[in-house]
Amino acid sequence: MRVLAGINVLLLGAFIWIGRGLLSNLAERAVPGYPNHGQMTYYLYFPIGMLTLALSAYAIGRVRKLRYVGLSIEFLVLVVFAPFYLGYTGGM
Repeated sequence: MRVLAGINVLLLGAFIWIGRGLLSNLAERAVPGYPNHGQMTYYLYFPIGMLTLALSAYAIGRVRKLRYVGLSIEFLVLVVFAPFYLGYTGGM
C-alpha cells in the first residue's frame, strides 16, 4: 500500500512541478491567449486533483476495514496515469 502510494505521489508531484514550470515559462513570454484554460487544466489542475485523490486513498487505506478500497483507488490512479502521460509527452 505504501509503495503504491509513494509511486503515485512521486510521479504526480514531479508532473505538477514540471507543469508549473512549463506554464510559468509560457506566461513569461507574454503571448496573448497563452496559457489558456485547457493548458492550465491539463498541466496543473488535473495532476493536483489526482495527487489529492491518491493521498485521500492512502488515508482511506489506513483504516483496517477499508484497506482494499484504498488499494484499489491507488491502483486506478496509477492506471489513469498512463494515458495522461502519453498525452503529456505528445503521444510518444
